[in-house]
Amino acid sequence: MRDAFRRRGFQCALILLTLVSAVMLPIGAAAAPDSQPAGEQQGQVAGTTDLLTPFERSWLNAQPQLIIGNDPNWPPFEMRNDRGDVVGIVADYVALLESRLNYKFGRVAANDFASTIQGLEDGTIDMVSAVGVTPRRRGKMSFTNTLLSYPIVMAVRDSQNFVGSLDDLGNERVAVVKNYASQDFLLTNHPQLNMFFVDTLQEGLLSLSNGEIDVLVSNIPSITYLVNRLGISNIKLTGITPYTYEVAIGMSRDSPMLKRILDKALLTITPDEQQAIYRNWLSFSYEEAVDYGLVWRVVGIAALVVAIFLYWNRKLSREIDERMRSEVRLRKSEERLRSAIKRAEVLAKEAEAANKAKSEFLANMSHEIRTPMNAVIGYTELLEGLIQDAKQQSYIDAVKKGARALLSVINDILDLSKIESGKISIELGRVDVRRLINDVATLFSARCAQKQLDFRVTVDPEVPIALNLDEVRIRQVLLNLVGNAIKFTHKGYIALSVAAVPGAPKSNTVELVIAVEDSGIGIAPDQHARIFNAFEQHEGQSNRQYGGTGLGLAITKKLVEMMNGEIGLVSDQGSGARFEIRLHHVLVVQEEDEEPLQITTRYEPAGAADSKGLGTVASINQPVATSAEPANGAAERTPRKSASTAASSNGHRKGEGRLERLLAGEFRELHDYLLDSGDLQEAASFGERLTALGIQFDKQNVIDYAQSLLRAVNQFDLDAMNAILLAYDDLMAALDDEGRVDTDDTAAPADGTDKTES
Repeated sequence: MRDAFRRRGFQCALILLTLVSAVMLPIGAAAAPDSQPAGEQQGQVAGTTDLLTPFERSWLNAQPQLIIGNDPNWPPFEMRNDRGDVVGIVADYVALLESRLNYKFGRVAANDFASTIQGLEDGTIDMVSAVGVTPRRRGKMSFTNTLLSYPIVMAVRDSQNFVGSLDDLGNERVAVVKNYASQDFLLTNHPQLNMFFVDTLQEGLLSLSNGEIDVLVSNIPSITYLVNRLGISNIKLTGITPYTYEVAIGMSRDSPMLKRILDKALLTITPDEQQAIYRNWLSFSYEEAVDYGLVWRVVGIAALVVAIFLYWNRKLSREIDERMRSEVRLRKSEERLRSAIKRAEVLAKEAEAANKAKSEFLANMSHEIRTPMNAVIGYTELLEGLIQDAKQQSYIDAVKKGARALLSVINDILDLSKIESGKISIELGRVDVRRLINDVATLFSARCAQKQLDFRVTVDPEVPIALNLDEVRIRQVLLNLVGNAIKFTHKGYIALSVAAVPGAPKSNTVELVIAVEDSGIGIAPDQHARIFNAFEQHEGQSNRQYGGTGLGLAITKKLVEMMNGEIGLVSDQGSGARFEIRLHHVLVVQEEDEEPLQITTRYEPAGAADSKGLGTVASINQPVATSAEPANGAAERTPRKSASTAASSNGHRKGEGRLERLLAGEFRELHDYLLDSGDLQEAASFGERLTALGIQFDKQNVIDYAQSLLRAVNQFDLDAMNAILLAYDDLMAALDDEGRVDTDDTAAPADGTDKTES
């Protein structure tokens, strides 16, 4: 009689804890996101629609048979019946999943849970039907959404004292089932416990009943099921641990598609289906006739007592200690945080100093290497005219090409290091956008003609005449983008366009939009971000065919951002590319008496124009010096000048103003660049352009200056070249004096008398 009463009391306690665990059942649709429509769930349950996407269904059908493993010794979740089939709560869930997915999983028989886990690691099975989720296991496998969730409890013999928590245990013998989640929790968080390991929960319950162990830690449903099946009457539940037994389907971490499919199927399991499975397998605990009146009285009293006891015991006994421990941990965390912040600040300063030192080193080394490299280029050009042997000429040509390529790399590295070290600043000034675009177009027209490319240049009429920009940096960006477009385009066209979007009212600013488009090889979308990184190039790009160091676009991006702009890319593999620069809040500095020029220029491929194959440039309406007819014949003369000379001087006055602006603007920037770089090739180009300018404006002193510079470059006389460059200001002063003299000489006398010298 006493044993029967004790057994009924244990049943009542198990009923109470089972009710508590049922509340903690966050599975299936009960845990599904609110965002999934109810109608969609019902349609999937009814089987009217396939819950998988076509891609997921094709992936699932492509698997010959997914193998699922189990734990045959874990009632009521998984166990073998008399026929050897695996049945239980989890088996019912797996059957529902097969129904939802319209797919039959393969099963493999295992002797124990350890063998199943080993099979997953070896790859002989694809998933484990039920695994307790722990932090350690998350590092080894992937899990679906939670199937079941139960509190982990402690069971003791009736004769033992009440144990409120794991911290109350001292030398008691505490048993857990090998490889179960409770083992991970206790080993990780309570290593001080005197732990024993059993192979099955049934073995643990029998050992507890026989006095071989003092405490057994496991989940409520398993203890409930086995206590009733084994008829054990001297065991009681003494307390709930702070851990929860969360059960999910486990699989390899490299199976994201399988996880996604299983999670979708789990979301279709309704709460009613979950409760039906739960009642089916836990109903074994209550097969005996029960006096429900007594049960409910006991449940009510027990619930009140257990709730009050557990709440106040855990609340009051640990609140003070936990608060003190929290304060200690908080103080330690604050100290560690302050220490980490100080350390981070020190490391940041060290990294900044190291980066600055690196940039300065690169800048210095680039300067040191560039000077002898110019010497190499100069002497190879001298040797080209002295050596007649074809083979030796090819050697000289290879040396010259390699030296120029290395010089280009050094210049790029120098620019990048200057930008990173903050030594490059944006110097804004008045820039004639149309003149700048025309210069760039003229520079690349020959290269386009040589490659049979159609070169189109368009400047929108709405673009102001002059904007407040850094002309040197804008030119550098355009040369880089257009040069890249030509390099990677083998047929078709190159298009350079400029447009302006008005800014806010009364702000006198615009948003300048510059686009460079080509019909070249294109850039794959996944490479768009990569190509703007330093020393990065398009993956798979042929270095032998295209060369380059991967610095050009990195420098371009940084320069555009320094000018308060951004650069974008629209491209795909094999369909050309469009780079678009947007400079924000660009100030308009247009003069009132100036009118914008309409530029729509097209450089046609070689063969469609002149016999030299350099292409034809359409008119861009640049100012041209004009000549005036002599006034009053030869009778009207000025001192030291004939009448024709005076008339010509008067006619060229506007042209001379244009000449002085060119020399003080664009040519001044090139001159300053040459003084800094010492680039012989650029110096030769500068001299040739200066010669053409002197011829255009009939200025012998400009022609003489340019020819002197060219002789110094051709003779590779660096000292003479630098001296001539330094005399540029003297040339400007002489032109200024000439302009004043011409103005005085051509002015008409106030009294109308002839001032001609005798």
